[in-house]
Amino acid sequence: MVIRFTDSAHRHFGEDRLDEAMVLRAIGEPVWTAIVDPDDPSVPPPAPGDPPTALIVCKRHPGALDDDLLEVLIHPDGPDMRVFHVMHLGGLWRDYWHRWSDGRGGNRTTTERKRQ
Repeated sequence: MVIRFTDSAHRHFGEDRLDEAMVLRAIGEPVWTAIVDPDDPSVPPPAPGDPPTALIVCKRHPGALDDDLLEVLIHPDGPDMRVFHVMHLGGLWRDYWHRWSDGRGGNRTTTERKRQ
C-alpha cells in the first residue's frame, strides 16, 4: 500500500510548514480517529457512494505539545490510500478536538481543562 497526497492536501503545507514525510510520521501516532460513514446523510461532505473517509487528528510532530494538532482526511484509492486534506488545527478547532478527546464534552477552553 502506498499513501499518496493530492494537490488539495498540499494546500496548507506552506503556511503550516508541513511536508509529506512529517504528515506520514504524524498519522502513525494518532490522537483521535474516526471513520466518516458516506451513507449517513447527516454527515457532510462525502456524498453517498464515495469511499469511506478516515478522519485522523494527530500531533504535528512526535515531540509536539498536546495543543499542536493536525487534521488529516484520507480514503482508499484502489490498493492505496489517498490523503486529500491536511490542516494545522489552531484556536477554535484545536479546542473543539480537545473538548471531545478528553471524553467530557462541553464547551471548555484549553486553560479551563488544565485547571481541573
